[in-house]
Amino acid sequence: MLSGFLLCRLTTSRSLLDDRRQPDDQCPSTIPGSRYSEGFMVLDLQEMEHMLNRARASREEIKASHAEMQQLIVEDPLTGCRNRRAMGHQAQDLWTKHTESGEALSCLMFDVDHFKKFNDDHGHATGDEVLRRVGQALRSTFAGVGQVYRYGGEEFCVLLPGHDLAESRWIAERVRKTIEEIQIESNTSEEMLHVTASVGATDLKQQATSCDEMIAQADHCLYMAKRKGRNIVIAYDKEVANAHFRP
Repeated sequence: MLSGFLLCRLTTSRSLLDDRRQPDDQCPSTIPGSRYSEGFMVLDLQEMEHMLNRARASREEIKASHAEMQQLIVEDPLTGCRNRRAMGHQAQDLWTKHTESGEALSCLMFDVDHFKKFNDDHGHATGDEVLRRVGQALRSTFAGVGQVYRYGGEEFCVLLPGHDLAESRWIAERVRKTIEEIQIESNTSEEMLHVTASVGATDLKQQATSCDEMIAQADHCLYMAKRKGRNIVIAYDKEVANAHFRP
């Protein structure tokens, strides 16, 4: 019995197994703190512990890298909001859960007003900053309450479990006012730019037959908000239902 050592059967070098008369000090070793004896490699336990620690560290790095990759798949890199891909999976799950249970679920659509002018008149860096700041305002407001997605371009979608249309409309109005307070310095001048957003709101009680239809209802409310002058919140009602919007 050896105290403080570990015996490892050699399988990688046949010549070492065949010639057992070869002195230990002539056997090549690539592992510090090890030696060969009678076809076995003898490792100091301290060195073996070091090797195991390195293996654990490598495994943790792989896990962290995988988690980071998963986050990148579902997160919009510019705004930090969840992306359209994540929404495709999660929105349907929320719809199914809340239609089956009868719990409230509402949907809000936010669109940055006159966004094209930020890009055209002040540069894309300014436009990006507008989106970052709006995304930050939405994430901060709905943290732990709702799920925020960058729906596309300057449009954001928020799903609010446990909130009906009246509650979500009230929250949307507060967020609209928060966005209205955002000021951003132009990337091409010293001008301070003001940001506003139009908002559409709906919920499960508005007779949508699918998750996609509920989102479309909120989007129609958003078009109505644009028609009525922007920087307002419009909730789904008969007027919106009967209005005709361009595709």
